[in-house]
Amino acid sequence: MIFIKKFSFIFVNELAGDIVRVLALSLGRLWFSELVAEVNAFRSTLGISEIVDEDSIRNSLKFLESNGIVYCEDRLRSQLLGESVKDTLVSLLNYDSIINELKNDERYNAYISKYRSSFLSFT
Repeated sequence: MIFIKKFSFIFVNELAGDIVRVLALSLGRLWFSELVAEVNAFRSTLGISEIVDEDSIRNSLKFLESNGIVYCEDRLRSQLLGESVKDTLVSLLNYDSIINELKNDERYNAYISKYRSSFLSFT
């Protein structure tokens, strides 16, 4: 139950909440370099035009990590062509509990609805 209280507190910080939502949509893990683009795409889909920079996301990740919501690990990321590059793997902790909480999250569900409707428009 402590986790759920912490999780509810996270949503006071809009960007931290969006990071959690994007990680949940990505099955709990993304490279930092991908996370920046995915958070901006998520927000754009919801009609938010403000672009979030790497520093803002990094600061929110520190907040999330200190609250036991994510774990950040510096690693080498392989590339199809060329050498591996240094990146940070961001992992969502307690994925199942977070997904359970997000079932009732308005912002998460709005994104899912818009995402689904974009596919239905092609049929």
